[in-house]
Amino acid sequence: MTINDSLTIDFSAEYLPTQSIPMLQRYAFICRLTLKNGDSQTWKILTQHWQAQDLQQNVIYEKQTDDIAGQQPIIAEHSCFHLLIAIHLPLPMA
Repeated sequence: MTINDSLTIDFSAEYLPTQSIPMLQRYAFICRLTLKNGDSQTWKILTQHWQAQDLQQNVIYEKQTDDIAGQQPIIAEHSCFHLLIAIHLPLPMA
């Protein structure tokens, strides 16, 4: 996903069957997020807002904070910021 001409986001999620409890409708995922700064200026990430939706586009998980993992990361020119997040969802796929 491209935010603007110079900032892009790569996202992937992986199901973790050994951390999931299907009987309780708790399905664990690890989410990998990479913010790539292709600009010649520095970026500071102030907030985050993301969500997971089911196939009917109902929001089943949402996170909105004024930081990312307790910080407001600075992404230098032509560099990346990597984030790893573990979440539990009520569905096996989102």
